[in-house]
Amino acid sequence: MVKKFKYRLERVLQYRAILRSEKKKELMLKNAALKEAEDKLAKLEEAERTTGLEETEIIESDKIHLAGDFALGIRRAILKQRDAVAELEKVVEIAKQDYIEASKDEESLQMLKSKKLKEYHAYLNKEEGKFLDELSVQGHKRGK
Repeated sequence: MVKKFKYRLERVLQYRAILRSEKKKELMLKNAALKEAEDKLAKLEEAERTTGLEETEIIESDKIHLAGDFALGIRRAILKQRDAVAELEKVVEIAKQDYIEASKDEESLQMLKSKKLKEYHAYLNKEEGKFLDELSVQGHKRGK
């Protein structure tokens, strides 16, 4: 009786698949955080463009002072948000590289499994051929 094919690294392959899945989830979460930060930056930049005093309005010194403070606050928030976006872009890039590495690890083990399975099938075919040859030889001996 021929033994059933058993891939010795099956548990490692399963672990790598789980690891790849986790890295993919991390990458998706970090991409979502980056998108959120970029949206916030876009809103701040839009607020900076749309704030200001109406041209037809009589300008009071208090309003000028408030508008200046507001513009300065938005400018600081924009700079801070740009830094946050840049940092998140780096984090996303690292997560992307981790995911790619995990994918390659899993894929290499999967390819090795396929290769071993082909070798196993070739071995089975060879053994089956030997068995059939032996049967035909025994049949000839009985026939004589």
